[in-house]
Amino acid sequence: MSSVNTAIQKKVGVDLFSMQMRWAYWLIGVVWFLYLTGSFFSGTLQDFILLHFMDSLFQPAKIFMFVIGIISGVYLMPLFVQLGVTRRNYFIGATVATFLVSGVIMLFGMLLHTVTMGLTAVTPLTAGGGVVDFLPDELFLGWRFVIFTLIAAVYYGTGWLIAIGFYRFKTWVGMLTIPAAIFFNVITELFWDSGLNIWLFFWIEADFSGSLPVSFVATVLILGVLYGIIRKLTADVAIKVK
Repeated sequence: MSSVNTAIQKKVGVDLFSMQMRWAYWLIGVVWFLYLTGSFFSGTLQDFILLHFMDSLFQPAKIFMFVIGIISGVYLMPLFVQLGVTRRNYFIGATVATFLVSGVIMLFGMLLHTVTMGLTAVTPLTAGGGVVDFLPDELFLGWRFVIFTLIAAVYYGTGWLIAIGFYRFKTWVGMLTIPAAIFFNVITELFWDSGLNIWLFFWIEADFSGSLPVSFVATVLILGVLYGIIRKLTADVAIKVK
């Protein structure tokens, strides 16, 4: 029986990964186009191209992951459950797909930066290799890949949390998942000191950042708690047949 469940989980993971990567290709393509053409514009795009492309892709990737997390909870889980997939098998498959999508997006960021640097040698295009503000410049590229992948997975989880909250509890109780999702996103950003405490919770002066190991472990724990809550909420949710 366990082998059957494992096969189903793999199938769910592969299907979700394939579907969500088809959407991700559009994100990657648009961001890369802006990155390539940024040297011809002034303002924000000029700062955008000073970064390594993976670092530039990271911010829009978080928003993308949040949105597809919502889609997963509202549309994809009910669809798969109606097709006979158990809630547990969907959760496991979807969670694996989440980390794969997040990681592959960042991998494309690394690969396309190499392509871009090659283009700058033979065209008027320009590109930088800078690092996002909240990470040290000397941090190994592989560690940045891992960190970006984990943070993006947090954003997917918060989108999924809001979706399943409204799907399961309707309006009033479901609305409680919005501040919960904001909390998970903000506390993650605070640990990496990427500035959300300035524009979202500007009265918070606590600084949890400064130690990469602490921030890394904290992010893993946040992911564990967040996805544990999602598993609890999805374990027995009633599926609406349409």
